[in-house]
Amino acid sequence: MENETIRSIFMKYRQGLIEFGKKVAFENPDKLSQDELIALTSRVFNELNKLDMSIGYPEHQIPIILPEDITKKRQEELFIDFLDWYEIIEMPSSLIYNYVIKNYSNKKYPKILCVGDGENCHLGRKLCMAGYNVVSVDPFARKEFSTKKDNNLKPGEGSLHVVKGTFEKNSSDMIDWANVIVGSKIPLCAESIIDQGKPAVFNISDNVEIYNMRFKGKIIKSSNELIDEMKKCPNVRVQTGTNERLGKCNHIFVCNDRQRDDKGR
Repeated sequence: MENETIRSIFMKYRQGLIEFGKKVAFENPDKLSQDELIALTSRVFNELNKLDMSIGYPEHQIPIILPEDITKKRQEELFIDFLDWYEIIEMPSSLIYNYVIKNYSNKKYPKILCVGDGENCHLGRKLCMAGYNVVSVDPFARKEFSTKKDNNLKPGEGSLHVVKGTFEKNSSDMIDWANVIVGSKIPLCAESIIDQGKPAVFNISDNVEIYNMRFKGKIIKSSNELIDEMKKCPNVRVQTGTNERLGKCNHIFVCNDRQRDDKGR
């Protein structure tokens, strides 16, 4: 039974790579340059090649060369973004998105502040598409993803305003505006978000800055220490999910959840 489950996950992943690998170059959802698209296509083909060889297929010749101005690190970033946008595997942002959709309806909680949303604002864009009005904040965000409500949007569609900058504890205008705060990979902002007294859903990452930070006055030396300290906060609970492809456990933190009604609507 376990082998059948592993094979099912394997085939689902492989099929996702094939299906969305065909779409990404035409849709170009992250507005990549031509060289970036070539690099991403090459990475997808290489991944499929490794998967097929692992099940006994012969090695395929891949006539795509990585452009000189794209590093291997950048290529891997493009690949992770590709997996995330098309939800080929469950990523941490997927856990946050699914929790918000299930527990905070866009009728009762229409305004979301999205902190640390990354270069391509995936979480904010998906929440916008689900009908929320979103302000997305990240120092590396690309502002061209901003969309405004206008006559071209269908009823129920949301809006997205991208702020290229850092989230600070004194970002009072955005905080006061929001009904819910969400965050992706934000260890340094965790304490600020928890202390706002508003419903919040976020995750952290094991970034280098986590080894040089404080939480509630305590020096933090690892992501596990930060998780342990957050668990001690009375208004925080932890929800976990598992990355099927990597077998890793992902934590999301839900704050001030008591402000919802019993049905989450």
